[in-house]
Amino acid sequence: MAAVTEHFDGEMFSYDGVLYDNYEDIPFKGKKPYEKGKKIIGDYFTEEWNKIPEPGKHLLKGAAGLVGKGFQYIDKESMGGISGAFKLIDQGMTAGADYVERQTGVYSPLVKAVGEVGIDYLASGGTGKIAKGSKMLANQGDNLVRKLTPPLAYETVPVEGLFTSAVRDATSPGFKPSNMFAATTIRSNLTPSTNLISDPLYDVNTTDVKRTAGGYEGLGHQGLANIQYDPKSPFYKRFLNLRAEQVKGPFKHHHVEDIAFTGRWANTSDFEEVFKELNKLKIYPGDSPKNIIGMMDEGNLFLQTAKTDLAQKLKASGYPGFENIDNYGHLMRKGNESQKKLIDDLFKRPETAGEKPLVKGVRDKLTGEVTPPEIRRVDIPIPSDAKVDWNNFGLDIKSAEFKALKPLEKVAAKRKAYANRFNRLGINRKDIKYDPSTMILSKDHIDTIHYSVYDSPKFTQKRELLKMIEDGSYHTLTAKQKAEKIAEVYKIQKNTSINVAKERLKLIKNHLKETEPIRYRDIYSKDPEAIRQWILNNSSTAANLNWKGAIPDYKTLTRDPGKITKELQTVFSTEIK
Repeated sequence: MAAVTEHFDGEMFSYDGVLYDNYEDIPFKGKKPYEKGKKIIGDYFTEEWNKIPEPGKHLLKGAAGLVGKGFQYIDKESMGGISGAFKLIDQGMTAGADYVERQTGVYSPLVKAVGEVGIDYLASGGTGKIAKGSKMLANQGDNLVRKLTPPLAYETVPVEGLFTSAVRDATSPGFKPSNMFAATTIRSNLTPSTNLISDPLYDVNTTDVKRTAGGYEGLGHQGLANIQYDPKSPFYKRFLNLRAEQVKGPFKHHHVEDIAFTGRWANTSDFEEVFKELNKLKIYPGDSPKNIIGMMDEGNLFLQTAKTDLAQKLKASGYPGFENIDNYGHLMRKGNESQKKLIDDLFKRPETAGEKPLVKGVRDKLTGEVTPPEIRRVDIPIPSDAKVDWNNFGLDIKSAEFKALKPLEKVAAKRKAYANRFNRLGINRKDIKYDPSTMILSKDHIDTIHYSVYDSPKFTQKRELLKMIEDGSYHTLTAKQKAEKIAEVYKIQKNTSINVAKERLKLIKNHLKETEPIRYRDIYSKDPEAIRQWILNNSSTAANLNWKGAIPDYKTLTRDPGKITKELQTVFSTEIK
């Protein structure tokens, strides 16, 4: 089963060998179950747990997130001695939550579990009205933590214990379960005397956040990055209109400040103030008309033209299931999954040769002695089992006959099936047609912007800010200070995007001057829309100009680009100024 890989801080995703701009566009076929951690063992833990009354166990389960972070903090102070002594195992959940889950037999995500504290008490008693019995149970929870972690507990667990604090916070008017959990995490990373001005909305070290899922209220990075915008507002509609233009021809829409980065720094309780401070600086992150620009990109339409031609040939030959399929786009429709899988598998590149590569011949520079190259038969490589369904090649690897073969015989059977994959369908591979006009080889978006700048270790402003977010020191900054740090990153990202766009525009204009001098003088030099239309009509030519050229260095790409012209805004469909 194919896995999803995130690229370029969440700007793109790969799944089953295909790149996607949006996470929600990926045609998933299933998910692998996520294995939880091992059981926590020890009679001492069970004995202490059983001393707590049943009504209190629900409260303790709900506050498991806080207990877990208490364990982590205490364990950190003891240089790992506590977890070593009690065999606490953290497998994506905190040790405390893992323990409570094993004892109760009930699994809940940590944030949801903490949320149950607030939900239960708000529903049953109202804000701030905690019964004495509930306070007693909270105190018992605090005592459990201290009993399990003597003697450091009295020094590291606050005077107001973790559970007592959980009950108090859960019943306050401004209760936010994720804030409670995440704040405890951050405080465990910093010294007790650290003055935090804000709290994270979720724990960055334990929460799995994707582009459109997870994190704060399940919004994902994109949802949190866009939380300030009304999707029905004229401002947001301008973004939608520009984005529609930015995916035409050789272009892909590019966020100047990438969505994943915005989602990470917006994970703070004062995010509204941070956004306002950025707006004062004329910075509008997320899905904003002032944060996106069309960038030329590599395109995979070249391969899709061949897949379309193959689908049409199978339809013409009467191959079952292809009666209503005229192009590759039809394969993406619901109900055509098996047909798409067949086409994709037939074009799947081999990965496994089953043998070591041939050793090249060499000449010793000092002695002149020559080692001859290795000469032997080399068998054709084949795709891995994880990438293809061998039934599409006419081979059932789950059959008793195949399983009875010897290892080398199995490899030979696969090689034969793979080599014959087109012929068995009555297709001559040499007859499959590719459209060269769809070959787009621009390095602007991925190689130049993302690889050379956004992901560069030289981009210290971004690296340092992300580190502050991870270790919690980010939350010692005021909203204005946060915005200033973010603005430093944005400036470099904006400079890079505009410099790359300017260079591409210069290449195109120089090409037009040479190939169409009269039209350039009379039309292209005066009308940016005419240049853009030429690009859309000649996508491959426009994108492939200088594709063999070297990528500029970091310093050149990030320098001040100077004035942003109306011509550039029109050609690249952006409102960036």
